[in-house]
Amino acid sequence: MKATKLTSGHLLGIIWDDRFKEISFSHPMIRDVSKARISRFKEMVKDMENVIFISPDYATFEDLLEVHDMELLLKIKEASSLPHIGFLDSGDTVHYPGILNDVLLVAGSTLTAISMSRFLNIQYIPLGGFHHATRSRSMGFCPVNDVNLAIKRLLDHGERVAVVDVDAHHANGVEEMFYDKPVLKLNIFAYNGSFFPGTGDPSRRGEGEGFGLNYNVALPLLAGDDAFDEALRMLKVVEDFRPTYLLGIAGVDGHKDDGLKSLNLTSNSYNNLGLSFTPCPGGWGLRLFPMEAEAMGQDPRSPCSPS
Repeated sequence: MKATKLTSGHLLGIIWDDRFKEISFSHPMIRDVSKARISRFKEMVKDMENVIFISPDYATFEDLLEVHDMELLLKIKEASSLPHIGFLDSGDTVHYPGILNDVLLVAGSTLTAISMSRFLNIQYIPLGGFHHATRSRSMGFCPVNDVNLAIKRLLDHGERVAVVDVDAHHANGVEEMFYDKPVLKLNIFAYNGSFFPGTGDPSRRGEGEGFGLNYNVALPLLAGDDAFDEALRMLKVVEDFRPTYLLGIAGVDGHKDDGLKSLNLTSNSYNNLGLSFTPCPGGWGLRLFPMEAEAMGQDPRSPCSPS
C-alpha cells in the first residue's frame, strides 16, 4: 500500500466533543493520564490546516443492541446511576456516575463518522477503538465495542470493510463477532500465548464467509520498530482486498513510554502507521476511519494525526 501525506487536496475530519477531555474508562489509577493525553491532542491539532472538527451525535440503546446484549446495556445503565466508582468487569473497565451518556457519545461518534463519510474520505476519532468488549461483556477498558458497531452498520449498507488494528493487545471483541463474516481483519499486537486478552492465535484464519480474512500478526513482547516495520508489510493484504471502508485502530499502549508497556515502539512506528493508513489519490473510493484505542499512553501524540 502506498503512503501519502495530507496535502491541500486532503481534508481531515476529526470527530470531537469537549466532553472527550473528561472521559476515560480506564482503571482509576491511570484515568488522569489518559484524559491528559486526549486534552493535549486537541491543543496540538486545533490550529492545523486542512482539519475540521465535527460534533458527534449520541447513539441510542437501539443502536448498541445491534452488537450488544440487552443485559450488558442494562448493567451499564444501572451502574451509571450509582453514586460511586466501580468496575464493569473483574477490575479493569471502570464505571462512574453518568457513564451511560459517555458510552452513548463514544458510540455516536462512530455513527457520526459513517454519516459524514459522504463528504470526507478521511476522519479521525480520538476517543474510539474500544475493541475488547464482546456482545455480552465489558472488558479491557472497553464498556462497549464501537468498532463492531461501525463494522455492522457498514456491512448493512453493503460496504466492503477492512479493519487494521495495531495495539499492544489483540482485538478479541472484533475477531469474535466477525470471525465468520466477510470482513478483512488484520491485527498487529504483542503475544506470547497468554498475554491479555489471551486471544490472537496466528493459526486462526477465519471460517465460513470469513475464511482467509483473519490475520493475527503476533509480535514478541517488547518488540521494537524493526519488527513493527516488518509487520506493516502485511498491509498489502488490505490493498488486495480492495475495501470501500478501512477502519484503523491505533492504540498507543505499544509505545515504549506507555505505563502498560508490552511493546517497545517509538513515535517513528506510529508515524509510519499513520502514513500507511492514508489512502492515495486515484485509489478505489476508500473511506478511512482511524480510531485511537484506550491506553495509559505517556506519549500523547496521536499516531494518526497529520504530520
